[in-house]
Amino acid sequence: MAMDVALAEQIRGLIDVDQRLVDRKLFYDEDIYQLEMEQIFARCWNFVAHESQIPNPGDFFQTVIGEDRVLVVRDNEMGFQVLVNSCRHRGNAVCRADEGHATSFMCTYHGWTYDLKGALVGVPGFKEVYHEELDRENWGLIKAAKVESYRGFVFATFDPETPSLSEYLGDTGRMCIDVAMDQGDMTLIGGVVKYTINCNWKFPTDNAWDQYHGPTTHAAPRIVDAYRNAPRDATGQIDRKRQFDNAIRYKSGVTIMGAYGHGLTCSYTASRITGMEEGPDNSDENSRIADRIAPGTRNIFPNFFLIGTQLELRVPKGPTKTEIWIWSFVDKNASAEEYEKVRIRQIHGFGPAGFHEMEDGENWDQSTIGCKGVISSRYPLHYAMGRNHDEIIEDELSPPRVENFINEHMQFWHYRAWTEMMAAQNWAELRANHSKPVGVI
Repeated sequence: MAMDVALAEQIRGLIDVDQRLVDRKLFYDEDIYQLEMEQIFARCWNFVAHESQIPNPGDFFQTVIGEDRVLVVRDNEMGFQVLVNSCRHRGNAVCRADEGHATSFMCTYHGWTYDLKGALVGVPGFKEVYHEELDRENWGLIKAAKVESYRGFVFATFDPETPSLSEYLGDTGRMCIDVAMDQGDMTLIGGVVKYTINCNWKFPTDNAWDQYHGPTTHAAPRIVDAYRNAPRDATGQIDRKRQFDNAIRYKSGVTIMGAYGHGLTCSYTASRITGMEEGPDNSDENSRIADRIAPGTRNIFPNFFLIGTQLELRVPKGPTKTEIWIWSFVDKNASAEEYEKVRIRQIHGFGPAGFHEMEDGENWDQSTIGCKGVISSRYPLHYAMGRNHDEIIEDELSPPRVENFINEHMQFWHYRAWTEMMAAQNWAELRANHSKPVGVI
């Protein structure tokens, strides 16, 4: 679907900036979905791998950008290559493995072979049947236009006009990663949990900053955790005062918004609120926000989610289907017991066997269904919690922020960025006209 002025206006009309309403078409319409593949995934910076997954020359990891399968490869010079996993001859995959080590990639259809930088280096019958007339230099694998890394996180874009990764992330996007990596000498735990939910990819992303749903959606695990993890006194009885002190830390936090739709919502750590002895001393109101918050929920536009020591990709598989990919981080110096705690927390928290995303996934599934009806689709969704009640704070302590984290500012900010990305003709227009978080929101 080609972008033109009329279509751009239609896209902008899908959200009401003043009333903070979102048209339900965003979550089921096939034409909108196909435009997202072109306007968002084909030109944004997309997270593709962590450096620890591919430490040596020839190591590779297969991932997805939009609906394109790509190989993230360490070449022989230790650089990063991001190659579309599709032979230039008939489109077949040149690699079937999810990850591993290789010296080259060969298509199993006709044997065309590519090196670690994607160059076409082997063609069966090059002399006999191609008569040496195939210009192999121009028939290598499709490559990302740019590949860059920040603190071990490798990103790629297929649009040569995309600004640098540093500009794209900005202070807010970098903070999303810094909060994760500042927890220690962090490395990725091997293996990826993958499962599918029948929902539009934007509902999981929307949920990244939703601090409102927990008491309702996650009532059961909260009851279990409240008892299992409750602080206890010397006799083994639940220490009710400490339990209360631990709970109220969730009453205060920040929402931090950045250009191009990046953002995070985090609570202040317990000692910041209660003066408890546990944790760092966060009572200094003039210290950096990053030093005073728990590693809460963060999302780098479009679909890279981080929470605590866990990260996820919300991979689109059509307008009403999303594949969730989950990894966990651990400090390289962690003991075997601490490593096991991280693993168990992932299993029982997020993932197909976990409390949280099992419950979240059912909501996203039902929300997607609820957007498609003839009648229901006529009525927009409401994202106006906190509208006109909070002011963006701009100072040296953090990127632009709001001093609370139970609101819908960041969710709507995401859709505002989505609209601008979808409607922009190119990066020049987007860089010149994208919204910035300022004033009363």
